[in-house]
Amino acid sequence: MRVAYLSNSAVPSRSANSVHVMKMCGAFAALGHEVVLATRDEPDSMERGVVDVFRHYGVAETFENVRLPWPRWPGRGYAYGARAGWLARARRADLVYCRNLVGCGVAIAAGLQAVLEVHAPLLDSGGRVADLMFRRIIRSPRLLGVVTITHALADRLRADHGPGMPEPIVAPDAADPMPTDVRPAALPGPGRFRVGYVGNLHAGKGLELVERLAAICDWADFHIVGGYDADVAHWKARMGSLGNVTFHGYHDSGAVSAFLAAF
Repeated sequence: MRVAYLSNSAVPSRSANSVHVMKMCGAFAALGHEVVLATRDEPDSMERGVVDVFRHYGVAETFENVRLPWPRWPGRGYAYGARAGWLARARRADLVYCRNLVGCGVAIAAGLQAVLEVHAPLLDSGGRVADLMFRRIIRSPRLLGVVTITHALADRLRADHGPGMPEPIVAPDAADPMPTDVRPAALPGPGRFRVGYVGNLHAGKGLELVERLAAICDWADFHIVGGYDADVAHWKARMGSLGNVTFHGYHDSGAVSAFLAAF
């Protein structure tokens, strides 16, 4: 089956959504499908110095990544989404999997079958225009399903959109199995109990809990992997008095397994 995945991600980048779409496309390809991924060609958001995008994310080069223009002028999201939808049509996709609302609408209007994955309430994330687009999309017989990653979001969509809302498919985010041949990263403090955190360092993601635990667990070392430079600097300053916390900064997805094996 020919699958077109329409993302709203810049690849390569440090964003969690870029990891998600690359892993998803790798999974579709592993099932035997022919996959093309549409991503934003947005240099300001893309990680510099990446030679091999697939290795950066730790996925096999089993699908095609097409970067589409991301203009600087207002309305660029609509222009990008339209291009993504037409890419799916040009590739004669049997299925269009969308994390891009505009691209989903364009693909359906072009006569293609689509699945829409939603990560936030439409009224909150896109306002009235996005809500209206969503209402039109869910009325189309060419929409095969709506996917959410939490039951709470599925409940919210039902409440917001009433009887016309198709029953969401709740598919929480997953992870690849841990490689069996990975060598643990060399970390300081041999013999110490090591607690690890991997991911972005935005408020509410878990660093507040790490800060509290590190303060009362001086028998353990806490290793923080990931984050944008400004976030790393913020948390370093905030936890500066804690001698059992080490910040390792950003590492690409392909290197994460070594850290996990060391915790």
